[in-house]
Amino acid sequence: EIAASIGVGIGDVVTVITSSSRLSPIGPIPKRKRFIVTGIFNTGLYEFDSSTVLVWLESAQKFFGLGEEISYIQVRIDNIFDAPKIGNKITEIIPPLLFSS
Repeated sequence: EIAASIGVGIGDVVTVITSSSRLSPIGPIPKRKRFIVTGIFNTGLYEFDSSTVLVWLESAQKFFGLGEEISYIQVRIDNIFDAPKIGNKITEIIPPLLFSS
């Protein structure tokens, strides 16, 4: 939905601007980075598709100044009753989260 709404396709370049800024002699300047569109997804969920972009983890960490940290993980599963088992497997791979649902 985002690609269609801004009129871009695979191979196009988009500039992303974040509200987190860097300080300059003339004041705060928003961070900007150019990304090449390498794929377009459609989950069928309009709210998700119209508000979500996917970026390589390392690129997002660098852009937002997170180092090697992550601030969010989302997992979609087919069977809700598998959630505890899948959650346990995730915490074996990454440090425990402060909050999970």
